[in-house]
Amino acid sequence: MTFTIRDEEFYKTLVTFKVENVLFRVPEDDFKDRSEVFRDMFSIPQATVFSNAVTSEGYSDSNPIILEGVKADDFRALLRHLYAKKYANAKELSKSEWIGIHALAHMWGFDDARKESKETLSSMHDSVTKFELGTRFDYDDWIRKAYEELCARLEPLTVDEAKRIGLEAAIHISRLREHRCKSMASPKAVKASQHNSGFDFYVDRDREGSCQCPYCSTVVKKEADTTPSYPSAFNSVRNNGAYGRKYPCSTCNITLLGECPSAAEIVSKEISDEIHKLIPPKTSKPTARRIVTNSGRRTLTSASARVPVDLFS
Repeated sequence: MTFTIRDEEFYKTLVTFKVENVLFRVPEDDFKDRSEVFRDMFSIPQATVFSNAVTSEGYSDSNPIILEGVKADDFRALLRHLYAKKYANAKELSKSEWIGIHALAHMWGFDDARKESKETLSSMHDSVTKFELGTRFDYDDWIRKAYEELCARLEPLTVDEAKRIGLEAAIHISRLREHRCKSMASPKAVKASQHNSGFDFYVDRDREGSCQCPYCSTVVKKEADTTPSYPSAFNSVRNNGAYGRKYPCSTCNITLLGECPSAAEIVSKEISDEIHKLIPPKTSKPTARRIVTNSGRRTLTSASARVPVDLFS
């Protein structure tokens, strides 16, 4: 007598999920192997008798596993990512799909999908969305990066962008952008006299009291030049003050760097330091995870997610 056996590798048990009003039927092992949350969920004993019939939740369209609080489009994007290597016709994922993938992977503990989607999203050129995702998933490094990009770009925040990042962040970014703008200015020379011809004469800029802050007119003094020595070819230029000119203004609490060749680098460092004060690195927090059951059903809700304890505290 010949016995029929099931192949260990290619005999898959399919499971049916209901997301919103859409049914998805996929191999169970892919979820159990890749997600601790689903692995624990599938280990929950099911109710066995309903109307004298054995129930198999998730193994028929009439009795699916319900994924509450999840969008069908996001779940479909996650499946496309999970099976991208298996299907040659897998479509290229959009930014919104990557965001959906990351949200579900973060929630359900799909570590590989979470890492890949995070890497993809971190390289996008959308600072406001990067800020929103950093806030949503508690990625303080993303928030700091978004701050730096929004402070450095030429265009100011729009009303819509300010609403998206919130009033507090918008105020901080506007303040740092103003600091950058003011710091890159040069002091104005003090007018000594006006000739009858109509030409103005100014005090030698290297003399004491010869320069003023362009914003408050406070007399500013050139800071001692601590710039390292340059090659001899540049010495004559440096001695004339083209290098290392910094004019601190105590009234405006800024240093005028418009005549300093390393002004952009200095201001970027100042802004970066200030951003780190606003958003200091956080110590890693333990994760909380639990499976929520609903009258014996293996219904998975957003409360089943692995989320940081005291998120945003």
